[in-house]
Amino acid sequence: MIVTDGFTGNVALKTGEGTAGLVRDFLRDAFSKTLLSKVAALMAKASLGRFARRIDPRRVNGGVFLGLNGTVVKSHGSADATGISSAIKLAYTLAQSNFTDRLAARVALAPGHAETQRGRAVTRRSAIRGVGHYLPENIVSNAKLAETVDTSDEWIKGRTGIERRHFAAEGQTTSDLAVRAAQAALDDAGLKVDDIDAIVLATSTADLTFPSAATMVQAALGMTKGFAFDLQAVCAGFIYALNMSDALILSGKASRILVIGAETFSRIMDWEDRTTCVLFGDGAGAVVLEAVEGAGTSDDRGILSTDLHSDGQFKDILYVDGGVSTGTSGYLRMQGKEVFRHAIEKLAQTAHTALDRAGLSADDVDWIVPHQANLRIISGTAKKMGVPMERVVVTVQDHGNTSAASIPLALSVAKADGKLKTGDLIVIEAIGGGLAWGSAVLRW
Repeated sequence: MIVTDGFTGNVALKTGEGTAGLVRDFLRDAFSKTLLSKVAALMAKASLGRFARRIDPRRVNGGVFLGLNGTVVKSHGSADATGISSAIKLAYTLAQSNFTDRLAARVALAPGHAETQRGRAVTRRSAIRGVGHYLPENIVSNAKLAETVDTSDEWIKGRTGIERRHFAAEGQTTSDLAVRAAQAALDDAGLKVDDIDAIVLATSTADLTFPSAATMVQAALGMTKGFAFDLQAVCAGFIYALNMSDALILSGKASRILVIGAETFSRIMDWEDRTTCVLFGDGAGAVVLEAVEGAGTSDDRGILSTDLHSDGQFKDILYVDGGVSTGTSGYLRMQGKEVFRHAIEKLAQTAHTALDRAGLSADDVDWIVPHQANLRIISGTAKKMGVPMERVVVTVQDHGNTSAASIPLALSVAKADGKLKTGDLIVIEAIGGGLAWGSAVLRW
């Protein structure tokens, strides 16, 4: 593709037509010199005819130019009816194929891409417009849990910082929680479900093997357009879902996406294993992610950078010992000390990487909103990053580890508490089974 101004483009167009004319005249002369060449011309008549039509300026009339607000098809002022007809057909074909939108999407895929609108450089970003969360009504305190599990309030708080958790009621599913959080996020954003193009739901505890919980949320919300799908990266699920949604928006595939994290981990707990069953709770959090315009700097509102990792060799330190292909549902199993060791190192590293990609440092961070696994991991990661706990959002005490739901849940709580201000720089990070981990840097 050649992008040029009108004058240069016209010169290029005329040069191309002139070259085509020279080729046509040369062939006509070459095939009329001798008897043999005339016989050859007769034999190749059909092919030569097709070639002549291909280079006939009247039949291929119309030069394509990129305008400020779309595509321009330029025709010769002296073109005859056939030429004008060809130019109109070309314009119609471009319009039907959404050529401009597809081209914009391709440009948007380039790192650091920038569009120009009326002389102003514009970078497409994805930003959080609304947040929401939902926690089941059944609240289980440490003391209540200690009635059936060999543990105590002091033991749990001293090792995890958790004081209570919420468990889904009988018959209440992950998609039920997700719907409540999604509706809260839509209300916070001042939007209706018809304004949403897609739903990406991060969960490891979907209602059914299939269809996806996301499509169930789609139906429950009354959304009949767009697309919806689940994404599974355990506790890092929301980071992965946000990264995927960011890419969808930057590519032009969607303009607004509901990104949800929802879990019912109480369904996969071994209640005889006090080292794990005291840690987890059920809940859901959601954000509305939408396309916005920025200047291409770290001062832009929205997601500035992301970083994702996984390493399957650590599967056995955090996993569920069952699944569809094994024929068992299984329970969550964890080597706590190993998870702790990997978590602090990997979370600090991924956060620094994401900050470096955005051209920022830990000193620029207003808030860390981490995966709410337990207080020791949260404080250990903040210390390794050099960020004081006064700039870390902590909600784990009120709901335990809600896996993929914990980051959007914490964002929602922090906004409701008045902590997050416009322009604040936020780092979110998480690690989960796989191991899978990652982070994102965004400006509120």
